[in-house]
Amino acid sequence: MPLTGPLTEEEIATGKEIFEALDQDGDGKITTDDLNQALTNLGVELNEEQLKGLIAKADVDGSGVVTWDEFLKVLEKRPIKRRIEAALRELFNEFDTDNSGFITPDNLRQLINDAGYADQVTDDEITELVAKVDTTGDGKISFEEFLAVFIDV
Repeated sequence: MPLTGPLTEEEIATGKEIFEALDQDGDGKITTDDLNQALTNLGVELNEEQLKGLIAKADVDGSGVVTWDEFLKVLEKRPIKRRIEAALRELFNEFDTDNSGFITPDNLRQLINDAGYADQVTDDEITELVAKVDTTGDGKISFEEFLAVFIDV
């Protein structure tokens, strides 16, 4: 697989599906609001600064939004598996609030509390969620375990 260059039709189609999923209002642009809504639907809460930072990585013209052409240029920079793994690594790092290299129940509790949902999720529910992903039984989620949720590794 080349390090950069033209994408296959399958990669473009997958990229288009991802773009359309992120473009929550269907206007052909990914805004911070679109990104926030898509991530919230996945149970991920980021602050405004984090959302703007993610948009800025692909926003070539500085308009504050990501168009399909800008999104496609980002996709062309790396092979699909590496692109997905890199994006998931960034997401993992957002969850790993203490930079331990693992997502722990305490990390998830902190994120949930910071997002204002402390009273809506119990510690038992958090522990149960971690246990579902934790294949080694050590009570925490490694990047490899996190990655396996999204990619058949």
